[in-house]
Amino acid sequence: MGWMTRIAVSAAALAVAGCVATPSPQGAQAQFEGFTEDLALARLIDERCPSIRLRYSQDQLITAYRQQMLAAGYNQSDLFQALFRSSPDAVAVSALQRLRASGVQPGNAPQLCAYGLAEMAAGTRTGSFLR
Repeated sequence: MGWMTRIAVSAAALAVAGCVATPSPQGAQAQFEGFTEDLALARLIDERCPSIRLRYSQDQLITAYRQQMLAAGYNQSDLFQALFRSSPDAVAVSALQRLRASGVQPGNAPQLCAYGLAEMAAGTRTGSFLR
């Protein structure tokens, strides 16, 4: 889980949060955790699958998502509250559970690559982070 925790902490340090239609501190936290989980999964796929890469750098994804959050009506206070209330460990556990629920073992590169391709084909947020 170390890599997922590093992703979550890095994202928090860069003041990242998600985007939803109803701005609230609780919504910001939920969206931040969802964004961080999707980014962590995309990073894992990028690291383990030679033919799949992040579409943009992590910093570019974070910046774009933060701008989207602000455009949706969140303010800096909402963003910081979401960051400080989020648990990197909980996000990592959730990401691992999501993989396992899809029949993917996190250490199995062929399964991860197939999962990444399926996410891309389905147009999910995780898939949109990949190319």
